[in-house]
Amino acid sequence: MVGVVTLGLVLFSSGGFSGTTAEASSGKWSVTYYPKLNFKGTAVKKTVSDINFAWGTKSPAAKIPVNKFSAKLTKTLTVKEGAKYRISGKANDGVRVYVNGKKKVDYWKDGSHSFKKDLMLAKGDHKVEVQYYDQKGNAYLNADVEKVPETIPTDKWTGLFFPSSNFTGTPVSTTASNLKFSWGSKAPVDKIAKGTYSAIYQKKVVVKKDTKYVLMGKANDGVRIYVDGVRKVNEWKDGTRNFEKNLTLKKGTHTIKVEYYNKSGSAQLQVDLKESEKVTPLERWAVTLYGNQDLTGNKVYQSAATLDYDWGTKKPATGIPTNHFSAIFEKRTKLTSSGTYILSGGANDGIRVYVDGTKKVDQWKNGTHPFNIEMKLDAGIHVIKVEYYDNTGFAKVKVDLKEKSNITRAAKSGYNVTLDSALSKQMSTNPQTDKKYEAFIPASSVKLASTKTSGTTKEKVNIITTDSRKLGSLSKNAKVTIQDNKTIDKKKYYKIATGWVSASKADTKYYMDPSNFTKSDTSYYQFAKLSMFSALNESEINQKILHDKGILKDQASSFLEAGFKYGVNEIYLISHANLETGRGSSRLAKGIKVKTKKDSKGNIVYAANKEKEIVVLADDAKDYEAKVYNMYGIGAYDSCALECGARRAFNEGWTTPSKAIVEGAQFAAENYIYAGQDTLYKMRWNPDQLVEKGYATHQYASDIGWAVKQTKNYVELYSLLNSYTVVYDVPSYK
Repeated sequence: MVGVVTLGLVLFSSGGFSGTTAEASSGKWSVTYYPKLNFKGTAVKKTVSDINFAWGTKSPAAKIPVNKFSAKLTKTLTVKEGAKYRISGKANDGVRVYVNGKKKVDYWKDGSHSFKKDLMLAKGDHKVEVQYYDQKGNAYLNADVEKVPETIPTDKWTGLFFPSSNFTGTPVSTTASNLKFSWGSKAPVDKIAKGTYSAIYQKKVVVKKDTKYVLMGKANDGVRIYVDGVRKVNEWKDGTRNFEKNLTLKKGTHTIKVEYYNKSGSAQLQVDLKESEKVTPLERWAVTLYGNQDLTGNKVYQSAATLDYDWGTKKPATGIPTNHFSAIFEKRTKLTSSGTYILSGGANDGIRVYVDGTKKVDQWKNGTHPFNIEMKLDAGIHVIKVEYYDNTGFAKVKVDLKEKSNITRAAKSGYNVTLDSALSKQMSTNPQTDKKYEAFIPASSVKLASTKTSGTTKEKVNIITTDSRKLGSLSKNAKVTIQDNKTIDKKKYYKIATGWVSASKADTKYYMDPSNFTKSDTSYYQFAKLSMFSALNESEINQKILHDKGILKDQASSFLEAGFKYGVNEIYLISHANLETGRGSSRLAKGIKVKTKKDSKGNIVYAANKEKEIVVLADDAKDYEAKVYNMYGIGAYDSCALECGARRAFNEGWTTPSKAIVEGAQFAAENYIYAGQDTLYKMRWNPDQLVEKGYATHQYASDIGWAVKQTKNYVELYSLLNSYTVVYDVPSYK
């Protein structure tokens, strides 16, 4: 409040001077005159409303001499609200003023004296005692204690801190240019101890025209905010919380008053009043694109529901170049519960991410940078700010904040074909299985070994089941293991052990039918979308998944880079590499030394697919052109797995495990995932192409159980993680 109020100053009752302390009255000054200096002689007592004496050369009271007298004047004052007070006056001769027993003014000497002393007084009763003496000459005494009128500025906040949570105790004054404090466990200002305290801040705001505002901020613990005396925010309770209030301020000057208390823990107070149109959107990204790489230059403004941009090598907007641009993304998000949250995503190139003004990600450099940051956040509104730049090459940035948990979502892709029709088309591709059917070949086609339990085929021969269904064939001189014999159609057959054979229609239908797999089955992971980069935690992957995977050990950063760069689920990439490399132990994974193959004239030899042919060298070879790696078995066909896989790696330049992981992922991304086959099920069966072309084509494997077999790795890997998101896409046939 502005103006002089009844002061709660109490002048003490002990110490500081000799003599008997006079009784203090309520509302008036009790005056005790002494006929001698130093408060001696027979006292004369009176009461007065004010200390405003001009005795001149006259006696102040009967039986008191004109000169060489002294006096004590005391009063009990009640301070209703702790604030700054001022002791002021003048005297001839000596004067001293005590407040609660402590000397505040001391001119205890002959002569004329003017005095003014400011001090902070707490709520409650205070004793003030004025001591005076006159030596000779013109005697006068004027003294008062009153609240200093509050001057609330428009350019800064004025504040009072109290050593309690309820605005009691002697306050300490302060000022601040803004209310953005995170005191933590430290003292907020000098003379106020850390821990429990309270504060009042005030500021005037000049509004030139009627304007909509948002009063917003964060506090730990309680906060109340008044606008022109009307309470707008009332969060007067322990704990940390964000707050905001929409309001309209009319043209004119308005007073904002903030009351705050902290009891324990990490003290924090942030208050801001912003015009509504300048406030960062809630649950929507405000986007500012810059024409230069350093967040300067031509600006283009946009907004977005999600921060997931993949510009590639295209311009992000008209007026913004393809390369060497930058951007700022900012949004407010409202969290419904306090807990552990994951800030994840990535960028190519530089990225910095701030949460409530604190930098959480700092990768301001060229390259691909996926990240996964775990943090504790309170329920309420939080501000996320992202700074990004693109140097050259592909431009991409993705940022997400979600509560730490295991999240699954499912959708369905409908196909305008019946399951039976799709099955018939699939059977024409001769699907394979390693299921152990009872398999037979004619006994007459086998040349038995001496043991009679094995032999070799005399000619090319068909393998059949007991119902004469063809399972496959064996070439001449193929080795066979004989398990039993059986008469079929009056002919003798040998039952033999088989490897891969043609799958039955019933077994093929089982694996094709999505209804045979439910969410409770591990095999349901065959419907997980592979185009969902999850931005998992690097250290968690290294420690829990890759720690015992041979050459793949500590390669989490490479899998994350690959996943982000090509938009592929990193668990899929790890599972794929894990399977193809025998858990990081295969020769292709550990590296193969090669050199370019040349003919007798020294010319480079090329394969039919225009790749350079290579010569595979021994592991201990000293003279070699390159050591290459292949983590996904790309190009490693059954007929020439090692050489063909090494040839692909050599021609692609996969000369380190990291390059093989990152750039090899492009093959899966471009040839399958972004060709409409972004689940294991679709990679195997490709229903999109079947519907579009009318026949089964472009399938990753011939094994009917391939997709289901991959899910074992998925379950194993996901079960090791504390937090992940899986999105399912389940086919639905007509």
